Amino acid sequence: MIIYADTNVKKNNKPYRFEGRWSEEEDKIKLVFRKPVPQVKSIFDNHFGETPVFEIVNENTVRFANTMEQLTLWGVLCSKKTSE
Repeated sequence: MIIYADTNVKKNNKPYRFEGRWSEEEDKIKLVFRKPVPQVKSIFDNHFGETPVFEIVNENTVRFANTMEQLTLWGVLCSKKTSE
């Protein structure tokens, strides 16, 4: 996952790069980040939506429904893209 902190991306802005793994558990996607660990509570903030969609498990793990077509990350709406 690569996340830009600024929507007005310029050459001098460096992307944040977070590494980890994901898995599917029942009807949820689970993301587990490795170092450097992002501020999971900041990226996956439930205050941006009408209902809470993220479950913050701990400081490096988050879960959300695998049926979601859109997520809000750092206040930016991101649509699901599937490969064909």
